[in-house]
Amino acid sequence: ARFGHLPPMGQTRSEKIVFKLKSPRKYSEGDFVYSRTMGPPRSFKWRLKVYPSGTLGTASQNGKNLSAFVEVISPPSDMPMWECKSVRYLILAINRDEENTICKMDAFTFNAQKIDRGWHCIVPISLLADSFYGFVDEND
Repeated sequence: ARFGHLPPMGQTRSEKIVFKLKSPRKYSEGDFVYSRTMGPPRSFKWRLKVYPSGTLGTASQNGKNLSAFVEVISPPSDMPMWECKSVRYLILAINRDEENTICKMDAFTFNAQKIDRGWHCIVPISLLADSFYGFVDEND
């Protein structure tokens, strides 16, 4: 299986969001796009928040790297304080050459004050925007 070398994501619930970024060159620093939202009805949901040209105000990395975050959306409820403990997740920047695929993994406790977690520096934009390096299709 592709990416079989990655550790299992756990037994409670495992979901996968596949998100293909179209035309990565058209975004400015700070612009973001969301993946589709995943999760069962009346429960916590999640999505990816991707900054194709990087986030604003991130020290010396401004506008130089693809940034991506997992964002948790709480179910409608009257509980202002909620928590999703020890959520294991990973974000992949898939390369056509599997050996060059970048994998970032973490475990985090999401809550009402901390709804997202991820990385400001996943792939340098100079590599992402050039089809020679394998992160984009020549036709995108």
